Amino acid sequence: MVDIADRLGEFVAELSLAALPSAVRHAAMRSIVDVVGVALAGSRTELAGRVHDHVASSHGTGQCRVIGSALASSPLGAALANGAAAHVLDYDDTCYAGIVHGSAAVFPAVLAAGELEEISGAELIAAFIAGSETEYALGRMLGEGVYRWWTTALLGTIGAAAGAARALGLDARATAQAIRIAACQSSGLRAVFGTPAKPYLCGRAALTGIDAAFSARAGIAGPEGVFEAGNGFFARFGDGQLDERTFVLPGGRFALTDPGIAFKLFPNLPRQDMAYLELVKVLIPTGLRGLILAGMAAALMSNVSSVLNSSRDRLRSAPPSPARGARDRRSSYRR
Repeated sequence: MVDIADRLGEFVAELSLAALPSAVRHAAMRSIVDVVGVALAGSRTELAGRVHDHVASSHGTGQCRVIGSALASSPLGAALANGAAAHVLDYDDTCYAGIVHGSAAVFPAVLAAGELEEISGAELIAAFIAGSETEYALGRMLGEGVYRWWTTALLGTIGAAAGAARALGLDARATAQAIRIAACQSSGLRAVFGTPAKPYLCGRAALTGIDAAFSARAGIAGPEGVFEAGNGFFARFGDGQLDERTFVLPGGRFALTDPGIAFKLFPNLPRQDMAYLELVKVLIPTGLRGLILAGMAAALMSNVSSVLNSSRDRLRSAPPSPARGARDRRSSYRR
């Protein structure tokens, strides 16, 4: 079995932005624009203000900007404040490789480390991609069962460490140690849902990740086999089984484009298909009348869905016309 931390460390340190597919670079820039905008909006909330005050008193001043304020703090302080602001509205992006809000933890760590090292915009994007893809690769290995944990903190800590390590210019060996150190501190209790602790701990994930990168730069090592060991990461947070075949190294498949990133159109709405359910909850009255209306609405939606599915099946089964054969064969793969 390969050492997963070593493989991830090599990917992060050796990633070349110029060699990446343009679609991956574009997806990364969309996520960065989105998370900065969400953090800017979140910086106006009461919770973000409390975290701002906590950072100002506990982390002091520095050269790393806190989004939406005049405060510049230490790298750890800025990562904490910006991570909390990015997640407080629950408006940040989602990747279904791990079912995780990835950018809210990774980008604040990358931004803080990048400001400290005064890296270029291109290198900032490369570090963000490295951290995000590290996080999503681990999420794919854990599978959908991982969502019994709060994955934003669980995986975000490791992604933040990988991204910060790249922004700090660590080599593959030191980056692997940063990932190991972060993995030892990963956790995510779903008990935080609906509480102010949730966005705050997203910020803590960013802080813990960048601190792991600083620790590795200082020569501190994490445990070998932290992911693979019988008492390691996958044994604790996975299903107890670790199949090497499920590990697709970032670069072989970029999660930023496959499965891609989902951007919320409305806060606190994880999926667009939930909009109908939320609308029904608001519009349908309580009691017997509401029950009757809900039944009628369900029957209507079921009938519409049946008609659409039937039409789709007929279209798929229809043979291509001679005049359009080649074009139809190509398009069938995009359905």
